[in-house]
Amino acid sequence: MEMLRSVFALCQHAQSPIVLGMEKARPRVLWLWVCVVVLFTVGVRSQAGPAGRINPVQRWLGGNTRFALDMSYRGTLPSTTGKATTVGAVGFDLHHVFSGETRDFGTLVAQGYLLRHDGAKMRPGFIEHEDDWDWTWRILSFNLTALSQGEFNIEAGHLELPFGLEQIFDTNGTIRDFRLGQNLGVKADWGAGINGVLRDVDYRVTVTRGSGVEYHRTGDPYAICGRVATPSSNRFSVGLSGFGGKVGMPGAQVDRTRAAVDAKYDVNAFTYLGELSSGEDDGDDRTQLLLEIDWSNFDETLLIYLQDISLWNEIGATTDTYNRLGVGFRYRPDINWDFSAEVRQDIEQFDGAERVFAVVAQVRYRF
Repeated sequence: MEMLRSVFALCQHAQSPIVLGMEKARPRVLWLWVCVVVLFTVGVRSQAGPAGRINPVQRWLGGNTRFALDMSYRGTLPSTTGKATTVGAVGFDLHHVFSGETRDFGTLVAQGYLLRHDGAKMRPGFIEHEDDWDWTWRILSFNLTALSQGEFNIEAGHLELPFGLEQIFDTNGTIRDFRLGQNLGVKADWGAGINGVLRDVDYRVTVTRGSGVEYHRTGDPYAICGRVATPSSNRFSVGLSGFGGKVGMPGAQVDRTRAAVDAKYDVNAFTYLGELSSGEDDGDDRTQLLLEIDWSNFDETLLIYLQDISLWNEIGATTDTYNRLGVGFRYRPDINWDFSAEVRQDIEQFDGAERVFAVVAQVRYRF
């Protein structure tokens, strides 16, 4: 509570970025803060009392249920404009396992968020304006597990595509980024798929609409994606991914193909990550290499990472290159709070574009 009081006290200063943002859209932003206060109050009351007491949603659904209310506020300050762009999110995260008398038969995952974008000149296609509200489902899926002992499951809904390192490390709602959406043109999509474990090999294949967050038929988009990998719990794991589709919003769809190999290697407190992908966008070659070194302390409350991203884009008869270096951290002092920040510097930029230095920071609270 002392930490919250400090945050609210900061917001009272006239030059606070939060206050300046409110001046632009005071009624809507004040309404968002009301939602935050209400959700925080519910969360505090649900956790009051004896240790281990479950919240009302878990009590109502019963069984194997995890439920959390989730709030975050993120700011990005690029050197090109000197003006911050911000994203506020208020939502929920539900994970429920449906069980019979002797076994589980399915898992429901629902992650829905109300987003507020301010100053978002570079933004996803489903965000229409620089300053805008939007409701989004990060994930909304049901995975039917009753058909076998884990070898063959069927899933449907709004699914994250099975490609690369994102399948090992879920970056949804964080500033850490493995560029799944930028690389494929879509990160999560509406559709169905199969998944399972065969002889210590994990596999997952999806067939989806290809339009991303919003379901569109215009232009007949589609996406087929799959990944096979050794278990990520192993000290060393490797995965192979493939993607093909016509993806994007109506009027801006791109024919894309990708093939990728990714690897993870744990050595004491360090984890070494790599992902190499190659393919085509409308017939032009595209290659991406992502390398990362992570360090975590003994109780995993602190993560520090160094990330390098290189892109090679064929444009006609020439190849354009891009390289970015990032250093970031994530600090989780308890099960509720999550503080993170990253500095990013373009080492090499595509022809005609300005090199950018950016600072990204986020505070997140789950209860």
